[in-house]
Formats: sequence, structure tokens, C-alpha cells
Amino acid sequence: MSLKATCEMKEGILKEIIQDQDDLIGVDSAVNFAWAELQEHVNALSMAIEQLTKQIDKECTNLNANDSSHRELQKAEKDKWAIGFANLHVLKDQLCCKLQAWKVKLGRLDHQHGQ
Repeated sequence: MSLKATCEMKEGILKEIIQDQDDLIGVDSAVNFAWAELQEHVNALSMAIEQLTKQIDKECTNLNANDSSHRELQKAEKDKWAIGFANLHVLKDQLCCKLQAWKVKLGRLDHQHGQ
């Protein structure tokens, strides 16, 4: 996620530089030097953005290609038996929690009535 944020930040900086670039066009040699220096920064930022974009695409491709657990999860999402089994497991856990809560509550009531 940090690569994407860095890429977006550099794209924003590049847009600002390009917008400010129009103000520097002139006849003065100092302005021309500043414009050339600014153009170098623009080129460097463009290359950095391009490299970051390629790296993001490469990492996304690697995650999709190498992640067998992702394929297993997709397969399990479509398996009706697995879904039913998971639902039964969740229901069993919920019932156990409720029964334990009732047991504690009944224990407190018995203790209060016993005194």
C-alpha cells in the first residue's frame, strides 16, 4: 500500500511542477537554467512514477499467481458442503456460548436463593 501512496504523491508533485513550469518560460538565461533544472526534476519524477507503477503491477501479479490459498478460498466459497459445515460450526459455537452464559446466570441465581 505504501508504494501506491508514494506513486500518487509523486504524481501530484509532478502535476504541480508542470503547472508551475509555464511561469518560468522567458528570455533570461537564469530563467532558462531554472527551467532546464525543473525539466530534469520532471523527468526524474516521471521515471520514478513509471518504476513504482511497474513494481506495483509486478507485486500484484505475484500475489495473484503465487497465492494458492487464494485459489483454495475461491474454491471453498463455491463448495456448498463446506459452507454448510462452516455454518453448523458457527451455530455450535454460538449455542455453546449461550449455554455457558445461562449456566453462569443459573449458578448466580441458585447462589442468591441459597443464602
